Amino acid sequence: MERAHKETYLYPSPSLILEGNPLKVTWKGIVGLVVILIGISIVAYLLSSLEGFVAGVLAVFIGFLVSFFRSDIKRYLGLEKEKELPKIEVETEDKEGQEDLKIIRKLEKKIGKQRQKLAKEVVEYNPALPEKKRRKVDQDIVEEATELIGLLDSAKGRAIQLGEPELVSHYDEILKEIKETREKSMRRLSG
Repeated sequence: MERAHKETYLYPSPSLILEGNPLKVTWKGIVGLVVILIGISIVAYLLSSLEGFVAGVLAVFIGFLVSFFRSDIKRYLGLEKEKELPKIEVETEDKEGQEDLKIIRKLEKKIGKQRQKLAKEVVEYNPALPEKKRRKVDQDIVEEATELIGLLDSAKGRAIQLGEPELVSHYDEILKEIKETREKSMRRLSG
């Protein structure tokens, strides 16, 4: 008796796959694994993006620090010599010359304070501010600069009286810079 041998070439049933699969992997498990891997990939991408963002922020911050302290760094490395202000060395016996020196020293202190006030006003100016606030800041800059110009003219006159050309040229440089700042603010106010 011959046995009837039935040969079929059909796809194996899922039960046979599971029987031959010692890990008992199901379609749900594979889908779950794919979802987990996609989730991990998304998290890794976000972390790398965040890392890149933080690195960019740090690079900008370090660049700001380097540019802000550029002159100090150059001086520390010996690439730039410190710029010294002209010294007032007048050897006079008369009281009037010494009185002029005292007045110039007092004016220098006032000029220094006034320059700091003006610098604060200039730093406060921002084109993104509302129109009213920008005009107020420009008006403050013009007022501070005008007051500073008066002090500088007075100090320059005293330096001329003492015959100090270095000091006069120093005041001229500062006057030029302050007048340019005032003119910019005046143009913005008129425009």
